[in-house]
Amino acid sequence: MNTPSPRPHARRAPGRLIRDWLPIRRRALGILAAGQWVSTVGNALNGLALGWLVLSVTDSRAALGLVSGLGDAVGLFMMVSGVWVDRWNRRRTMLAADVVRAAAALALGLLALAARASLAWIIGLVVVSRLAGTFFAPASFALLPEMVDREDLGAANGLLATARTSAGLLGQLLGGVLLGLLGPAALFLCNAGSFAASSASLAAIRPAGALTPPPASGGLSGIWRDLVAGQHVIWRDPFLKRLVPIAMATGFFSVAISVLDVAWVRQILHAGPVVYGGFWVAAGLGGLAGSALSGRLVKRFAVIPLNVASLVAIGLAVAALALTPVALFDLGCMVAMGFALGVQSTSINTALLLLVPEAAIGRSIGAIGALANASGPVGAVAAGLAATAWPLGRVLWLSGVMVALTSLGLLGIRTPPASAGAPA
Repeated sequence: MNTPSPRPHARRAPGRLIRDWLPIRRRALGILAAGQWVSTVGNALNGLALGWLVLSVTDSRAALGLVSGLGDAVGLFMMVSGVWVDRWNRRRTMLAADVVRAAAALALGLLALAARASLAWIIGLVVVSRLAGTFFAPASFALLPEMVDREDLGAANGLLATARTSAGLLGQLLGGVLLGLLGPAALFLCNAGSFAASSASLAAIRPAGALTPPPASGGLSGIWRDLVAGQHVIWRDPFLKRLVPIAMATGFFSVAISVLDVAWVRQILHAGPVVYGGFWVAAGLGGLAGSALSGRLVKRFAVIPLNVASLVAIGLAVAALALTPVALFDLGCMVAMGFALGVQSTSINTALLLLVPEAAIGRSIGAIGALANASGPVGAVAAGLAATAWPLGRVLWLSGVMVALTSLGLLGIRTPPASAGAPA
């Protein structure tokens, strides 16, 4: 695939680099980062509350897998939503998605507050929120090249990743305490407020390099042509063509820890909300360090070996946790997992931004995201069902080992351009 090469640029002094990224110098980027920071805090609160509420309502590990699996299955729609993202104004698309997600979080909070949150209502509202998210995710990915120069994408992506990770850390820290004091309803209502803050930030920015969306054409046939064009971007590039099936295999096994974490804390460790929140605080601390160091690591190491090492570390951390049901040790495993995940996700996202043509980012990233996450719903349901038949520790150990093994399939893929990582 032919992609334009990044423009050469001179080395900048550390002081100059810091000044370049101050919100006063990059006003739109600063406002966007602030809004996404608040929204990510809310998402972290929501994630804690959702698992807690489902287990409280149903007392079923299989229900945990069902809710997670159905929510993830909606992500497959991103294959199509990415086409519309390339046709619509990306900032306005994100704004509309946030309004819908705020309404869904508000409804779930009110139902939980009134003790009327049945499994059917939970699933329905999760599906609505995730459906809106299928428009938000590719639009937010595509918005970044409209806001910064191509050579600054790595730094901007690292900045936003660090902001999101720090927000997730705070959300997990507050969430465990608030969940114990106020219950899940309060966390859903906080999440609704966070989406409102994100909407306000999006309403306030006007990206200087915003693209004019191409006119919609051809009705359903035009959508189909754009969808096929996004697929061609993937299958013409050797890196993307190999990356997607490996990501699908990894996603199938890695989802177990996020589905069964609440059951591990409540039923194996016999701990409460504070320890439950502490699990993801630990992961957030590791992720914050990983995201902050990822900029240096992707310049020093090639993308493929860096991602293999990161995924092996994630798998081994989950397997070690499963073998040792001791809260303090498990917290250490979550720190290691978070660090590796921060490095892996930031480096891959930067490589994708550099590989995919800007005009096709929405449909291409939508297709990549949908395909990579296609196995997640099946993995979530399978993890929940397996945990009803096998000991929970065995399920988590197996998932960790398989993540480590499937990552080896990345070996041999052609390394993306040097700007996305060090030479092989």
